[in-house]
Amino acid sequence: MNSKPHIRMLTGIFLITSVTMGCASTQQRGASGNNATFDPSAQVEAATSVLRRYEAALNRADVDGIVSLYAPDAIFMAQHRNPAIGRTQIEAAYREIFEMIRLDIAFEIDEVVVVSPRVAYARTRSGGTTTILANNAQISERNQELFLLVRDDTNSDWRIGRYIFSTTTPPPTAAKTHVPVLEEVIVDAIPVDPDVGVATIALKGGTYVVTDGIWQSAFVVTSRGVIVLDAPESFGTKLRDAIAAVTDQPIKVLVYSHAHKDHIGGSATFAGIPGLKIVALDSVRRFLEEKQDPNRLVPNSTFSKAKTIRLGGKTVALKRHRNYHSDEGDLFIYVPQSKFLMAVDTLAPGYVPFMNLDLTSNFHEYLKVFDDILVYDFDVFLGGHLTQLGDRADVELTQQYVRDVYETTKRVHDSTDMMAVMARTAQAEGGWDNKYLLFQAFLDQVTAKAVAEVQARWIDKLAGVDVFVDSHVRTALIYVRWDD
Repeated sequence: MNSKPHIRMLTGIFLITSVTMGCASTQQRGASGNNATFDPSAQVEAATSVLRRYEAALNRADVDGIVSLYAPDAIFMAQHRNPAIGRTQIEAAYREIFEMIRLDIAFEIDEVVVVSPRVAYARTRSGGTTTILANNAQISERNQELFLLVRDDTNSDWRIGRYIFSTTTPPPTAAKTHVPVLEEVIVDAIPVDPDVGVATIALKGGTYVVTDGIWQSAFVVTSRGVIVLDAPESFGTKLRDAIAAVTDQPIKVLVYSHAHKDHIGGSATFAGIPGLKIVALDSVRRFLEEKQDPNRLVPNSTFSKAKTIRLGGKTVALKRHRNYHSDEGDLFIYVPQSKFLMAVDTLAPGYVPFMNLDLTSNFHEYLKVFDDILVYDFDVFLGGHLTQLGDRADVELTQQYVRDVYETTKRVHDSTDMMAVMARTAQAEGGWDNKYLLFQAFLDQVTAKAVAEVQARWIDKLAGVDVFVDSHVRTALIYVRWDD
């Protein structure tokens, strides 16, 4: 039979069960000679009816009805609580439950086994929701249950003699708590009007920065046209309007800092501009020709190492500096008249670098990129992301952080006895067979120790330390372990 009534479920402290009737299976066990004429299958429906009535009483939060279904000496064993023994304690337990919650769950009966004329058991599974009366919040849960049913003699009704359940819902992963963004970072954030979607900041020398608060680009206004530096995917469609709000000069040049779509995925909005030069590295052009992404226009003016754009009395110097971020190459973009340097995805002023040290695939080169930046004579630094402009002090602070990540990771790695860690893990896990597991235990221990040190030193100096320090240490650890 398949009756699927709904019962409500207990959350937080524990769950009560209820019943949706599934299939009932019967087995005869331990029948004695003087019970030879006893037919257990005839009692399946009678035993099952107790579960149906229990279910209905749970739906109504009917404590009296529930207690009447228990035998006088019954035991109710709710998860995370001491057993309630006898009807008086059982009644108190259910009244406490229904002061906190209402249940709406359903049982699936896996089996009902009548063992003898006076003993039967039922194995069930339940699922549904719990309503917390304090705030009307609803929570989903799943459980498994075992009912032991008893009766005094063959003429008595079946009652619940023992009842126990446990949850089958995995415990939730503990949410990691994070510290608030540093107050000075919030204060220095560039305000963005949500109705406009971007903010435009004028610098000296005809350079302008455009940002939506997460991504950043720039453009240079000259007497003969505009040079655009990146067209981010997030606000590419707004970029031309931002430029038009400043100047009526035509757009002549679009420069790609690198190939990643989040920084140039808005370039399609520039399609159709007559004579537009799209400038990028040769390697970026080859990559985009292969990708055939309609949102990233293929460059038509390329170079391998360095290029200087001169237009309307302004100069924009482009230079490839290592493969510190993108495998296809990354550019530093320098406007000397504005003392403006744009080095995308190297750092984010006010914050630690993005995950995995700005997704670097070459930590050896990334360690050197800060000295490369500091060679330039700049007043304003643009990293391509987040909420503010930077200066030399921001670059120097981020360099100190990255060096600390590297040096701490190296010291902890070199001072940790790998074989001792693996041996302890092998003992706990029952042997040396799973070599990956044992080595991972070593890497995890190094990471945890280094993360704790670095986070303690930097949590009040840069925003986002607690978010990405683990990935930073793991990136440094790969270098320390295999390249350094």
